[in-house]
Amino acid sequence: MDPRAIANQLCDEADDLLAGIGKRADARAAITEAVALRHGRLAPADKRAVIDQVMATLDREGFFEGSAGDSGDDLGDFSAAPEL
Repeated sequence: MDPRAIANQLCDEADDLLAGIGKRADARAAITEAVALRHGRLAPADKRAVIDQVMATLDREGFFEGSAGDSGDDLGDFSAAPEL
């Protein structure tokens, strides 16, 4: 399979693949693992190219900024909210 196609597929799956991950190093590790598991026969240089392309795309799209990833805030606790 073409490394660009693999990278595009991983980018399309990034929200699910990297759910709860907000740090670049952790994301790179998860992407590296996904490439190794799914495309183990890919040449090492192609694996690096896929990982680098995915990380560059995530950076360009602001995946590690703002609300992407795990902010640590628990936005689901409304126990202290007043009754309406």
